[in-house]
Amino acid sequence: MTVRTNGSTGTAITQGFVDLATSLTAVTRIPLPATALATVTVDTTAAKTLTVGAQWGTSSASNTLTCHQFLVESLGY
Repeated sequence: MTVRTNGSTGTAITQGFVDLATSLTAVTRIPLPATALATVTVDTTAAKTLTVGAQWGTSSASNTLTCHQFLVESLGY
C-alpha cells in the first residue's frame, strides 16, 4: 500500500499478486487488484490495523488463504 495523501480523508493505492496453484506443477500469477490500480480513502490520523484478505465468488470449505510474505516499509516516519 502506498499512502498518497495524509489526513482523515487520505488516499492510498495497493498492488500485489497471488500465485495460485492450478496443479501440482503449475502456478497462475494473478495481479491484485485484478483491475487497474484504484485509489481508496483511508484515515491516517488514527492507529489502524493492516490486514490481508481475499474474497471468493463461491463459498467453499476448501477456500483458504496463506500469506507467505507481508512486507511493510516505513519511509520517513
